[in-house]
Amino acid sequence: MIEYFGTDSKFQDHSQKNTDSRKKQKTKHKIGSKTYSQLSFEKRNLETGEEPDCIVLWELTHTKNGTWSNTESQDVYDKAHLRC
Repeated sequence: MIEYFGTDSKFQDHSQKNTDSRKKQKTKHKIGSKTYSQLSFEKRNLETGEEPDCIVLWELTHTKNGTWSNTESQDVYDKAHLRC
């Protein structure tokens, strides 16, 4: 494993590419490894089975204790909320 992970290989190139891509991301979600679809299912209306719309799901995934993960996430929400 040391030889595989410690050498200049395809793994190192791929890892660096992923690191660079993460640095370019502007919005950050706050749900860890849970998928959006899993959270949507958990937050569904138990009587009707209806899941939250995309704007509500965005807020659920990009806030924690009422605080936005960053200003870019809040800006996306505000712009989308105005269109509804």
